[in-house]
Amino acid sequence: MIRETIMQKYARQRLPLTLPLLMCAVTTSHALEPLSDHDMASIKGQGLAIALDDFRYETAPTSYLEIVGQAPSQSATDNGWHRGDARYYGLHMTGEGAGTDWHGNACNDDLCPIGSNVISDFAPVYNPFLVRVFQYQGYDYQGNLLQGVDRPTVLETIGPTASSSWRWSFWGEMEVGKGSACPDGNGNTGYCGLQSQTVILGKPITRAGDPTIFRLMQTANSDDPTFGFTYQSALSGDFRFSVNQTDSSPDSLRSVPDFSDSQGLTFRNVDAFLPLGRLHSQAITLNSAGTDGNFIIELTAIPPVAAVYNDIYCNQGTSCDTQTESTDFFGNSVQAISAPNPETHGYVRWGDFSTPPPNSTATDNGIYFTDPDGSVANIGVARIEGILIQQMKLTTNGAGL
Repeated sequence: MIRETIMQKYARQRLPLTLPLLMCAVTTSHALEPLSDHDMASIKGQGLAIALDDFRYETAPTSYLEIVGQAPSQSATDNGWHRGDARYYGLHMTGEGAGTDWHGNACNDDLCPIGSNVISDFAPVYNPFLVRVFQYQGYDYQGNLLQGVDRPTVLETIGPTASSSWRWSFWGEMEVGKGSACPDGNGNTGYCGLQSQTVILGKPITRAGDPTIFRLMQTANSDDPTFGFTYQSALSGDFRFSVNQTDSSPDSLRSVPDFSDSQGLTFRNVDAFLPLGRLHSQAITLNSAGTDGNFIIELTAIPPVAAVYNDIYCNQGTSCDTQTESTDFFGNSVQAISAPNPETHGYVRWGDFSTPPPNSTATDNGIYFTDPDGSVANIGVARIEGILIQQMKLTTNGAGL
């Protein structure tokens, strides 16, 4: 049993909790261990901490998740629309170290898809996953500060703030034009398809220790008190996306490909933090688009209320002090918020910027392409700072085609 949550800076924002600890030592010789009556007697109900060590998750390279398209109407086909299907195969979550490809052959690159080792500290005992309900102080859509009994209850899952780096990988294929002839460029016809693999070696935590957080709640909007959620995406590590296959690869749909060991587009030293939504004034909501099975995913607009704007844009919460930045490219003076709220402003960094100027041409940093013969073309480092989405709305339109 853990007497107090150990979530680094996130623990300092919460009351100390007495948590039940579910020890999930996933090894070849241990299974889930039930809690005894003595253990259960001290559970207070404030949450559930889940620790996972020596963890490994694998599926067969032929096991898949399929997203099936719908045959378009004749009018849509005449306008260039075709049915598209997507399949994602062989999800793996494995440890660092030596690796193999999807056929079990040893790879010569640290971004091989399948690691040979377990993840020693996937979610260590003193830094576990935390699942609980909690009531947070915050501003509602009308700008009222919710700080007493009127605070909505939030169901949240908070990831670790420290763990071992691990690989997660899968390969996939896109098939377009199923049921119709598709030229292959050599005078033959078949199905149009593209196979690819994705490999990430890292962790769902930023370099600064910000974890991934998912929260569900009833939005504090008196005009539309609906179901909503917020999501804080965090990631750091290396990424490779590739499509090239060896001469011996089957290169056919629903057959396990044999990809080149190191070919592809590689991103080294990625560090990404993207908070979507803000308790209790901005949420992600789901809704029907009205007909034919279409739907809407919306990150609702930030309410045009001073208290909400100050809370989301500024670190002070009640005022937004500004300062004059250096002149821009056109020679204009730029006014900027002197202390933007770090909890609501995201960033994506491709390459290590910790020691300026960064080494933008090294093949172990930034973004580069690798040919099947091993030739490398580096295109440098890049970053986007201060990402804050005021509103975003995605509507599907193809269900009725």
